[in-house]
Amino acid sequence: MNYAKLMKNFIVFAVLIVSYSSFSQNRVAKQSDLKVVYEFNYKKFVELDNVRTANTILINKKDEALFTFDKMIRLDSLQQFRPLESNEAMLYRSPYFFLIKRKNKEISHYETIGNDLLKFSDTVGLNWNLVNEEKLINTYRCKKATLNFLGRNWIAWYTTKIPVSAGPYKFFGLPGLIINIQDTENIFEFTAVEIKKGTYGIDSNIKNYFVSEGGEKFYDIEKKEFFKIKTKYYEMSLNERLKYMNREKKEGIYSFDIKSTTGEKVRTNRKSKARNFIEHYKDEK
Repeated sequence: MNYAKLMKNFIVFAVLIVSYSSFSQNRVAKQSDLKVVYEFNYKKFVELDNVRTANTILINKKDEALFTFDKMIRLDSLQQFRPLESNEAMLYRSPYFFLIKRKNKEISHYETIGNDLLKFSDTVGLNWNLVNEEKLINTYRCKKATLNFLGRNWIAWYTTKIPVSAGPYKFFGLPGLIINIQDTENIFEFTAVEIKKGTYGIDSNIKNYFVSEGGEKFYDIEKKEFFKIKTKYYEMSLNERLKYMNREKKEGIYSFDIKSTTGEKVRTNRKSKARNFIEHYKDEK
């Protein structure tokens, strides 16, 4: 009798173990999304050598990927529930204002220029050169690859231990997740500092990731036209930019005065400093 009872308890225990194991496997299988935090080191201006840092986020799902700045992800989380208040805009200010969505080789590039919400689509094919070289980065054994992409040469380090063909910005196509990528001029560098598996959503309302007016929408334009506008805008002085942003208004203030902390007047008609951008977009004219 005791033997029979013991066997019965053993069978129940075994069933529970199998059920838990099956549940755990199903739960892990469903958590197929990947969230990667990349530390972004960059030199914003051409003539300055100081390096700035910001966090960027890659969300990689089975059928699509999204890449943007951490602050823009937090902005989206807020604007899904309520409108953004005017005094909150500076809290979510990113060094660049773009968002990249990718599905296979099809990339949608969203960006604000001035107060315009612009979008262009592109089919990207990256011709990677795999190099027989390895090194350890943040506990990951990585392999090397090189690439020439839109005017810059890049060196990437990827790990096959995470067999996800993805990376920051528009970089993908390697047989593993990109852990580090840097251009050969040492202007831009992305390094993965946190990698998580789970279930992560991508908001279909892309406007929520940006600071914008309620009635505005993204305008689809040609890639060359986008680069033409961007080149012109970032060569403008502050007053020229203000005039450009108010170009559709019949009345408005097209110039203003700025004073430094010492009370000295800042020249707002002076041309902007030349900026570095991930893509040499001037080559796309």
